[in-house]
Amino acid sequence: LACRGEGIRSVDDIKGTKIAHTGSSGDVLAALGGNMVNMPIYDVYQAMETGLVDCSVTYAYYAVASKLSEEIDTMTELRYSTITSLGTVMNRDSFDRLTPEQQEAILGIGPDMMNFYGEKLEEADLKALEVLSSGDDPVEFVKLSDEGYDAMDVAGVPMFDNWYADTDAVGTDGKALLAELYALMDKWTVVMETDGLPWHKK
Repeated sequence: LACRGEGIRSVDDIKGTKIAHTGSSGDVLAALGGNMVNMPIYDVYQAMETGLVDCSVTYAYYAVASKLSEEIDTMTELRYSTITSLGTVMNRDSFDRLTPEQQEAILGIGPDMMNFYGEKLEEADLKALEVLSSGDDPVEFVKLSDEGYDAMDVAGVPMFDNWYADTDAVGTDGKALLAELYALMDKWTVVMETDGLPWHKK
């Protein structure tokens, strides 16, 4: 959570703070009393420059790339992650016209693309953290107390309930789906901690 001024140092500081609502995490911040302002992430720089908002959820690499870093004084760790799904589709007729070797290459490129993206994202984030924490006016990085993070978890419970209702409405077992996701996250976290990330093995 990137902010001007003193920023967010406890969940109590969220109440009344003008925060750009740019994603689902905004619902949690709203539940904790944040004064949410709906806007695309691309409008946040100008909104912060003019005082329309005081804070915005962002990533380190995006804060630097968008020059939002020029407007902020603190970054509070939220301990959230983003689940992103990017789909690439191809016309079936076009695919069928490819040679078997070309089809195999197309079908096998997914993991390579994910690894390439992950490597570049990690590099960009580490470089951005260096930029943010250096210079004449470095950004201060803030962590909440354990009680603060627990309060955020509690504030997010209604989001899960709403999502379960949505999945039920379309005939999907949301709880089973989430349990499968958590199991996969645990599995691949162990692989990462044991074997390292794919691009670290080069």
